[in-house]
Amino acid sequence: GATAGEVGLLKIAATTNQAVCGILPNERFVPEFLFYALRSLKEDMKLRAGGGAQPNISQQIVRDLEIPLPALEEQRRIVAEIEGYQQVIDGARQILAAYQPRIELDPEWETAAIGDVIATITPPAKIFATDFQPQGHFPVIDQSQNAIAGRTDDESGLIDGTAGLVIFGDHTCAVKFVAERFAQGADGIKIIQPNPALLPKFMFYFLLAHPVEPEGYKRHFGKLKAQKIPLPPLPEQRRIVAELDAEAAEVAAVRALIPRTEAKIHRVLARVWGGV
Repeated sequence: GATAGEVGLLKIAATTNQAVCGILPNERFVPEFLFYALRSLKEDMKLRAGGGAQPNISQQIVRDLEIPLPALEEQRRIVAEIEGYQQVIDGARQILAAYQPRIELDPEWETAAIGDVIATITPPAKIFATDFQPQGHFPVIDQSQNAIAGRTDDESGLIDGTAGLVIFGDHTCAVKFVAERFAQGADGIKIIQPNPALLPKFMFYFLLAHPVEPEGYKRHFGKLKAQKIPLPPLPEQRRIVAELDAEAAEVAAVRALIPRTEAKIHRVLARVWGGV
């Protein structure tokens, strides 16, 4: 099934069902080393799986696997190096899961219903999913959680977002900020242009800090328009945006740590397998 080839490290007394193969390493293996070695064979095991519609990995397949066998001290060193990288990855993921932009609200600020301080833009045309390209001069933006759904070279449906626009997913409540020419991907987004009293990026960060909660797969633009938004003086909006831009850059750096550190783990395992 979907979990075929998955490997876990059990450190407590437990029982398993018939879909799990328990492996007890002998004195020649550090258990954690065996775990990482087997985890690196996940795709290979899946290729060997049998069973048709419900692939499974037999005990014999596992028994036939060949893995490196460094000295115990080398195994411990490899495990320590990998676990150090894994701590970095886990810490980065915790930061990303916990981070949310915050705007300290001043009760003296004027407020307005969002619907009273915005206009919406209708694109001249829409790009359908079947026409999305992996490469192209212009991004295609839809209501998914992905910043960019695809690329296009078709200029017939472009919207000029260079002054800054807010994108709202009518069904998903996803919020995006765009500051370039782009195309709308099919239906489902509202392209929002705030009035001069409201910086587009301030509105974007406010909606990240105070998101519209989705209520199933329905349209939420009416709910968005009814939501109140503060209207601090423009210099204050610019200060807040600059501060949150700096935070966003730091968050992006944390996010970039994950693939870079995962690559280091892969290189460690590649060195291990290189010695086979």
